[in-house]
Amino acid sequence: MSENPRNKHEPAGQPGTPKRTGRKRRPTATEIRHREETIARFVETSPNGLCTWNLDGNLTYTNQRGREILGLNRPLHSKMRFDDPEFGITRLDGSPLPAEEHPCALVLASNESVFGAELLFHHLDGAVVAASINAAPLHDQQGRPAVVAALTDITEKMEIEAQIRAMNTELEYRVLERTALLQAANRELEAFSYSVAHDLRAPLRTIVGFTRIVMENSAEQLDSQSRSYLERVCNAGDRMGGLMDALLSLSRVTRRPLEHEPVDLSALALRICDELQAAAPDRSAAFDIEPGLAAPGSQPLLQIALMNLLGNAWKFTSHEPAAKIAFGADRTNDQLTYFLRDNGAGFEMAYVDRLFRPFQRLHTVSEFEGTGIGLATVQRIIERHGGRVWAESAPGQGATFYFTLG
Repeated sequence: MSENPRNKHEPAGQPGTPKRTGRKRRPTATEIRHREETIARFVETSPNGLCTWNLDGNLTYTNQRGREILGLNRPLHSKMRFDDPEFGITRLDGSPLPAEEHPCALVLASNESVFGAELLFHHLDGAVVAASINAAPLHDQQGRPAVVAALTDITEKMEIEAQIRAMNTELEYRVLERTALLQAANRELEAFSYSVAHDLRAPLRTIVGFTRIVMENSAEQLDSQSRSYLERVCNAGDRMGGLMDALLSLSRVTRRPLEHEPVDLSALALRICDELQAAAPDRSAAFDIEPGLAAPGSQPLLQIALMNLLGNAWKFTSHEPAAKIAFGADRTNDQLTYFLRDNGAGFEMAYVDRLFRPFQRLHTVSEFEGTGIGLATVQRIIERHGGRVWAESAPGQGATFYFTLG
């Protein structure tokens, strides 16, 4: 029996199967034509304009979208250069574009790509199209330098941006107008408050003064009820006088010029604490003032703010046998936040919005005296320094006031 001529190590296959040689099969003419047609269809239906220019700067190809963006209204021919007057190309601001600054000229001169150039194409029919151009170097079939470019219509985008700019300008104008009106109203209110408080002081002093004279000169003729009535008139007059003084003080805060200078807040706080303790030597309080705290600002105004904050803490710790008052600062994200903490009466956070309103009080006069102007004064001073002030508290657990400066 004769041996099979096939190599015994070669796997059996179907009769007539050609051996694999490792060569890649060449596409047929039909396949090549199909691919070219597919690419041409993609190019023609592209939402972007696709164009090519040769070394001489002549437009050699453009798809339909490119014709629309360029504004071509005559058949394409080899003499149509990228700087042809028919294109009417300018910068976005409408100024002329020199031929050497056209993206295609830049690519031909440097053999480097240009991305994101934005130009206006002025059509012969008066239409204007804004387009962003990405251009890159290319070589034609003979190996000569050329340029391929993609044009994206940004006309609608530019129109939307123009509308947004116009709206922002209008909004800024309205804000400035409203701000001016608000400032004028505030000035009128401050002038009114100053005038009322100032003009009422004289008649109020007259009422209280003559009431006391009557009490002194007619003490023997007055019964106890009449004396009580007159005392109540004097006490009410004194309280009203205090309110007027506070109102005048608040008005002066907003009128005083703001001069920035280095202010040693720690030194101011220590001095105020010494004055508070000296005014009530029978009270025992522990003051914890962080050293070295300084900030640029108006020293007279910042002193008034600290006097009100420390005075507030001193007042609301008056029922504490071991009062504690601390002044310090925390730094978070390069922002210095100052705080003033006490272990006094505290307040309900539900009413925190009322704290900084003039004449708004969270405690009765019988509990703690005051006019309700101090914290409103603090807020105005802090806001004039470009900062803000806020508070955290709970009844019976003290309060912490925070503020920033600029």
